[in-house]
Amino acid sequence: MALGGVPLLSRAGPSPAARLNGVISYVMNWQMKTVQALAAVVLLVSAVIGTYILSTDSYLWSQAPTHADGLIVFVILDVALVVGLWWKPRLAVIGMTLLGLVQLGAMGADLFVGAMTFGESSSAAQSSFQQYLLRDTAFKTLLGVQILIVVVGIVAFMMSRRTQAMSSQKSPTVGVTSV
Repeated sequence: MALGGVPLLSRAGPSPAARLNGVISYVMNWQMKTVQALAAVVLLVSAVIGTYILSTDSYLWSQAPTHADGLIVFVILDVALVVGLWWKPRLAVIGMTLLGLVQLGAMGADLFVGAMTFGESSSAAQSSFQQYLLRDTAFKTLLGVQILIVVVGIVAFMMSRRTQAMSSQKSPTVGVTSV
């Protein structure tokens, strides 16, 4: 029925539920882009610190060249993952988290069993190597950045799952038509 040619039940736009869903989707996408940007910054900081260590730590090159080679690979992967965050974000987030865990494990192994990897198994050599690493500000900073990479990666992964779930939900529609 119409009253004066105007339908009794008309919709001027999307329903309030559809508008709310749109706002939520916008906020979730904005948050995901913010976390992606944070992830990119943290990865770049890791690459810069790794490059700094490679260019200034003569002990690393003289006593542990294989560890220096490993750090080169980590720096390259950090930069590659920054590119990946904009190309394939979900895959890059998983890679970032795994890379952070691997690098954290490798640095932890250097700290706790590092002297043994150089062929010195005495506790004095181990103690002096631990002291060397613990006095190295760049090493400690890079270790902290790896923890941050893992945390940001986990948060980004959880948010990408939630954003994906939100975007796959159909917005509720009300089947109201004019009579």
